[in-house]
Parts: sequence; C-alpha cells; structure tokens
Amino acid sequence: MLGCLGLVLAGCGGGGDNAAAPAAAPAAAPDFQREIRPVLARNCFACHGPDEPARKGGLRLDVREAAVAGGESGRAAIVPGRPAESELVRRIHSADADDIMPPPRENKPLAADERAILEAWIRQGAGYAGHWAFEQPRKRPVPQVAGGERPIDAFVRANLAEH
Repeated sequence: MLGCLGLVLAGCGGGGDNAAAPAAAPAAAPDFQREIRPVLARNCFACHGPDEPARKGGLRLDVREAAVAGGESGRAAIVPGRPAESELVRRIHSADADDIMPPPRENKPLAADERAILEAWIRQGAGYAGHWAFEQPRKRPVPQVAGGERPIDAFVRANLAEH
C-alpha cells in the first residue's frame, strides 16, 4: 500500500511551471483491524499481548489503556498523536540490537512499510477497535442508485460502482 503511494508521488514532480500544488487532504487513519492489529499480532503480541505469564517488560499492546500507560520502564509505548514521544516508535526504528523491537533473536523484523504504518497510526491518534463480531451493528442508509428495486440491490449496485 505504501509502495503505491511512493510510485504516485514519484510521478508527481517535474511539471514545467512552479504553480503551488493544491493542499493534500489528510490521509485517513490506518484501519486498526485490517492494518495495525495484524502487524502487532505477528510481531509483538507473543511478548506484549494477552498472555500474562509470557508478557515481557510489563507491557501489553493489545489493550489501548495498557499501551498508553506503558510497562515497567515507566515510558508510554504509545503517545496518541505524538509518534516522536512514543517508545514503540523509538524501539521499532532503533539500530541498537539491545533496544530494537522486535528483538533480532525473534527473527521477526518489521518491514519499512510496517514501521511507517505504525507511526502513521500513532500520529493519527492510535485508535483501537474491538473485533467486528463484538461491535454493535449499525444500520446504514440505503444508497440511492438506479435499478435498486430492493434495498439489497441498492447496496450491491453501490458497492459495484465503487469498485
């Protein structure tokens, strides 16, 4: 995903005039369930997840309140809106083998795009979300599209039009 952004940005320069570019709309916050939780689950939860006997440093990253409070170090792993002050960001970018997370002995290095998306998520408030099965269902308004005889038809046609 971030690679595509790089390709788009790479093709944006070199226009003949020096007119100011329009201000870019703020990027949407990364989706916790689809983009953030999988990275944390794959790389962090074994040591910083729900399993208390396996938890290291007293840090739990699967619960927002615990991640914001931090672990035994006393430093907040996540400071919503301020990645530069977040211990998690410092650790995932560290070059020190004793400091970097995940530790080299775990053989789970984060890719550059994973580090970038974690940083973007923290910058945009580090929102957590529960599993979709435990979320209260919300009724969406029926889309107004041509040929939608029944509500389900309108939802399908609107989705097809988007994709």
